[in-house]
Amino acid sequence: MSRSIKKANEYIFGLLAEFVQSKNVNISISTDDERRIQLNTQDEQKWLEKLKIKDEDEEIILPTFRTAWFEFKHENQPNESQVIKYFVTIGATTQLSTQPEIIQVEELNGGMITALIFELKIPVKQSADPLQIINQIFYTPEAKTTKYELYEYSVVSRFFETIFVYKIQDDCSFIESDSDINDKTTVNLLKLSGFYITKTPQIRSLQFEEDTIFVFEKLFLEGAKNIPYDNLVFSLVSVYWRYSFLDVYRCIERLFSISFLEDFHKKLGIKDSLLNFSSQIEDDISWKPKENEAINKLIANSPKDSLKDAIELLQDVKNFIEGKKSQVNKLPMKFLFWVLLDINRLIDILFLWEYRNTESKLGEVIYKIRNSIVHFRPATEQISMDDKHWNKLIRASLLIIEYWYHKYDEELNR
Repeated sequence: MSRSIKKANEYIFGLLAEFVQSKNVNISISTDDERRIQLNTQDEQKWLEKLKIKDEDEEIILPTFRTAWFEFKHENQPNESQVIKYFVTIGATTQLSTQPEIIQVEELNGGMITALIFELKIPVKQSADPLQIINQIFYTPEAKTTKYELYEYSVVSRFFETIFVYKIQDDCSFIESDSDINDKTTVNLLKLSGFYITKTPQIRSLQFEEDTIFVFEKLFLEGAKNIPYDNLVFSLVSVYWRYSFLDVYRCIERLFSISFLEDFHKKLGIKDSLLNFSSQIEDDISWKPKENEAINKLIANSPKDSLKDAIELLQDVKNFIEGKKSQVNKLPMKFLFWVLLDINRLIDILFLWEYRNTESKLGEVIYKIRNSIVHFRPATEQISMDDKHWNKLIRASLLIIEYWYHKYDEELNR
């Protein structure tokens, strides 16, 4: 079904008129004349009429940034007589031109811009100058040369949130088989959006280190199918470290029951998937593992060669937290001098002190920091860290996610 040229243009210029009127500039504008974005070629008209985009093909990531994808069938170009997939960003301030093997910058045109503003309901920039809109759009021409006023797309689009379009390469990892339709492919928009954000620091608020961004990027490119990629995307664009970490933690949280029940599931010879079995256990008998024990189990059962870096990073975070705490909890020198009179008593006291002030397992570091964020009880220790150690904590958690989701990917697919 073709898109209505008239309806799309009425929407766009109506939106500009509403914006001007909302600013109370005390200048009357004429909205009676029909206005259109100029289409210079038949191909541009086909872009407007035939560009295919669906409601579910959009991700709202921030109030000022979202992404989408669409398809367009090229018929006039001998090398492109096929359906091509395109990636769209709305609100990004800079164009990405460094990843041509995955996405390649596409030249905009009037038909494409008209269709995208209309279908994606792209808003007028809040920073747009209403007087400029009046002067450049709602001026009264001296004489009409056509039955409607024509405008170059660049004149109109500058007043809307910035749009960039990229051609998605057919062989990139973000093109996947469509589970609903045989012989048809789709775009994993969440993964592609996450990859794009790793390459666009202007969208991020937190000071992620290059090593952390590298692990994020690797997950978006090569990570298991069933990773909750929305959590990873929202972690990247978070404004606060604690919320960035919590989104990553939620990915680990999904594995808790599975890791605990795996051996039990095998011994019983249950044919239903491990994921369904875990869900039924929790629903029917309200059992779920203790989170600190579950994290410790994941780390303890991890091959040391696979998660060596994660273990070292968590140890650094643990040392940082305990180092800060030891400055407060350090035994007074007068007390130590007094107990030297009884060496046996000194040994007992030091052993008890070490036991109470040292975390026995690295998984509890993750759990303790999680608790310090989600709980505000008097007994909950509040933990603060610098950018460096937040990076280490998140990077270690991402490495745990990478390994265990690959291990359980088949089970999660069933």
